[in-house]
Amino acid sequence: MSRRIIGIIALYTGTNSVSHVLSMAEYVA
Repeated sequence: MSRRIIGIIALYTGTNSVSHVLSMAEYVA
């Protein structure tokens, strides 16, 4: 499951802004 999350975060890193990635990271943590 964590691998899928990492993949999704990587995708967002290339498309969305860093702030959105940080929000997802906080949600996962």
